[in-house]
Amino acid sequence: MTPLILWRSNAARQAGVEIWRPSVLGLLAQACGEAGQIEDGLSLFDEAFAATDRSNERVAEAELYRLKGELLLGWESGIAYCGFNVSLW
Repeated sequence: MTPLILWRSNAARQAGVEIWRPSVLGLLAQACGEAGQIEDGLSLFDEAFAATDRSNERVAEAELYRLKGELLLGWESGIAYCGFNVSLW
């Protein structure tokens, strides 16, 4: 994982800054997936969706579902379909 970026993102959250956090976490999750760290990526997606719920920042939500679907597509195609389906709603 990219510890410095994650550390800064967590520091911003502790300071009360949630803006753009879901997008940043989604990009980190994508990077983890490309590095073969599927479980870390999925964990970051869970955190990104939780940040979306906390901040009510829905701008990147469809993109997060799409990226999660791509990650799962490389891992298990049956679960990936659900991720793509939700992003289209």
